Amino acid sequence: MIRLGLRREPYWLDLGHGVRVKVRPLTTALMKAVQADFAGHPGADDPASGRAEVFLSVLARHAIIEWDGVGDEKGESAPVTPENVEALMRLWPIAEAFERLYLAPALLLEDEKKRLRARAEWHFGGGPRYCAGCRRLNRPCARGEPGADGRRCPYLEHEPRTLEGWEAWDVIERCAGQLRTAPMGGVIGLDMTAALGIAEALGYDRAAVAELLPAAEAGLVKALNDRMDHS
Repeated sequence: MIRLGLRREPYWLDLGHGVRVKVRPLTTALMKAVQADFAGHPGADDPASGRAEVFLSVLARHAIIEWDGVGDEKGESAPVTPENVEALMRLWPIAEAFERLYLAPALLLEDEKKRLRARAEWHFGGGPRYCAGCRRLNRPCARGEPGADGRRCPYLEHEPRTLEGWEAWDVIERCAGQLRTAPMGGVIGLDMTAALGIAEALGYDRAAVAELLPAAEAGLVKALNDRMDHS
């Protein structure tokens, strides 16, 4: 089972070739700052400059706060500056290791959020009843095979890939009745205090559930409000 391994404090990454970097945790706030910086970068709209390489360089400038094994042309330890970070990211083996060890886990987290939102929207929008009909008719999707549209059952298409994702899914199923509603009707969201209390009582990673649960909550809210609008 894949683990997200969310970090709360700065930590070290070994990029190989004797280079270690200390980085900030890649939080949602840090990623938004990176995206804003990248949007104003001259290379953001220039395919010739390599958008992915430019983005990685911008990310590294925001993330790296300390390093070992990085020297200047005189062989002395180089300070962590935006210019030096960009120069380090121009070394392909270092950039590849940084992307794999720092950015890839964040992309996994974003994918897990998308899966939880889509799964919650399906589940709370009537998925169990729909799937019961498929099982009754012995349709391919009920056997885990692609259906007539070439896609598998949404429960399989959007199932979590990580332990923390499954923990968040368990919590939202348990808390489906702990809802906040608007005075004029409609669902606003979950009672997050109750949800995180349940996560903690179950021994789940509270920080990871807190990060993932809003995505599932968004799917639940949309599904329930759509059902009320069409009832």
